[in-house]
Amino acid sequence: MKYVVLFILAALSSAAFAGSELYVSTEGRDTNSGSLRRPLATLARARDAIRELKAKKGLPDGGVTIYLRGGEYALPETFVLTPEDSGTAQSPITYAAYPDEQVKIVSKRAITGWKLLAAPYPAGLPAAAQEQVFVADIPKNWCFHFLYVNGASQPVAKRTQSADWVRVWKKLKAAGPANPEGRRITFQDGELVDVPSNGDAEISMTTAIWWNIIAPIRNVNAAAGTAILDSKCTVQYANLFSYGGGVYNLRNALPLLDEPGEWVVDSSAGKAYFWPPDHAMEGKTVFAPVLRELVRFQGDEEAQGWAKQVEHVNMTGLQFLYTDRTPESQYDPQWLTRNAENPDAMIYLQGVKNCIFDNNVIAHSGSQGIALDHYAQDITLTRNEIAFCSSGGIQITGYGPGDVDVNKRHRIERNQVHDVGLDYMHSGAVSIYGSHDNRITYNHFCNVPYACVSIVGMKCDQMNRADAVDTTDSYGSKQAMYQARWGELEKHKPFDLMASRSFLHSGDNVVSYNICDHYMLRMEDGAALYTWEAGLNNVWNGNVGERRAGRGFTLYTDDDTLNNVLSDNLFWTPGNPIHDNSHNKSNVFRNNRISQTKPESYDEARKAIFDHAEKKGLWRDTIPAAQ
Repeated sequence: MKYVVLFILAALSSAAFAGSELYVSTEGRDTNSGSLRRPLATLARARDAIRELKAKKGLPDGGVTIYLRGGEYALPETFVLTPEDSGTAQSPITYAAYPDEQVKIVSKRAITGWKLLAAPYPAGLPAAAQEQVFVADIPKNWCFHFLYVNGASQPVAKRTQSADWVRVWKKLKAAGPANPEGRRITFQDGELVDVPSNGDAEISMTTAIWWNIIAPIRNVNAAAGTAILDSKCTVQYANLFSYGGGVYNLRNALPLLDEPGEWVVDSSAGKAYFWPPDHAMEGKTVFAPVLRELVRFQGDEEAQGWAKQVEHVNMTGLQFLYTDRTPESQYDPQWLTRNAENPDAMIYLQGVKNCIFDNNVIAHSGSQGIALDHYAQDITLTRNEIAFCSSGGIQITGYGPGDVDVNKRHRIERNQVHDVGLDYMHSGAVSIYGSHDNRITYNHFCNVPYACVSIVGMKCDQMNRADAVDTTDSYGSKQAMYQARWGELEKHKPFDLMASRSFLHSGDNVVSYNICDHYMLRMEDGAALYTWEAGLNNVWNGNVGERRAGRGFTLYTDDDTLNNVLSDNLFWTPGNPIHDNSHNKSNVFRNNRISQTKPESYDEARKAIFDHAEKKGLWRDTIPAAQ
């Protein structure tokens, strides 16, 4: 009888929702009607209630707003929206924070039961860490990559915590060729004693002075000092040392746990280790993220002929916090990995059109903040704060070079993107590949290890011959470097500089009136505004910024970059100003002022950008503390 009553209540609750507003609360129930007084409990139930409404009555004029009441919503799985969850231009579907309430959508798994680690100590634990380190049981085979204690992100144990890879990190002794068994690398003497072989240990390693990977290692042979580099990131040259590669920092192994604040995870044993700086764990809250994506909009892909997309779905006023990342050994072979960045994202949009993300926080992502991948058109990102990402802020990636042109016309305006590329150092605030007619305007980009905005493509000689692609992953595969559509390219060969441009789909972008502060902080051979092998007629004008230290340039047109216009950009920097490395010299540089001292009218230019953005509604500027 109890189950019959519950069934009737559920049926009544779904039938009761027929209006333009639906409510979700951490104190709600999914058997409720979804009214303000009787809210639902989960995003998934709200999504399903709208599906039921559309099937029975259709969407009301003006659409539906799902209001989330204040609180923290820990997702058990990625929240996925498909074409059946779409709104229309006249009736959009909006997921919004209830006015004046903070809504946090998170991935968190608490780690509890911490005890002081007692003898006999596990192999390799440094003497300094004995009687200092605490241990907790976790589910076996769970290898997380980020740990938060009392609201603060803690550093994984590393050979050195210094970010200065040029001067402090060690260099491999040798590196064998990529091959189907994996690339064998040789470490400095004594580095691998008591380092595990199960893939928990990783190295952050340069493959060039502008790229780094974070690769699991396996088949560790401590006596020989060798291991297999287990990476499916396709940015490894045949000679790993050719362009400054092979500089590394070993991470996540007990022999490295030698400083307060560090942690290690041993997934095989089901153990987490942490050295609290105050020598106590009582009263501390500890968690690690589990999901690699919080939200995915997934429309039809190429196999379905892109027949249906997720359309007219908006998200506003929400806080998306804490995700893990996909290890490089587990990369999807369909992913693009040419930028040496983790291509996953906290918010992943694929097969989408006419959607808006406004006034959200996207923070503490284990990979990208937000990705607009493959079929993505007319997406608006405004007033969002994107910060503290292991990889980049906003990644826009269409299909590889070929006939398919389905990623375009995005509006990226008045966002604040800062402190990104925390692990993947080539990552920038905005990265574009295979996408055109985008408008990147009035944003504030700050604290990035590489470029603030980059637009890149593929070399024409490599489009002519697949064997000309000069980088691979650890196993010799090249495809993910560009995801070129070789069958389509074959029909159009041969390519020269001009003939290749229309198949890159990365022209006619406008990057204007952005504030770019503290760029090129870690990597080399890049710039605040950077382009390489991209499409025609990209415009970079009126951008302003400053930095006190760093490497690389401010404006950089690299290799076969054609017909770009760079004008009226104003930067205050001690670094190098402009580098036009293009072979054709067709780019136009006009009235750019880049100086080691504050340029004339610098303050006025910054203020003009800020004032314009403020009139239209400025970016968010407060990242909430972890809880």
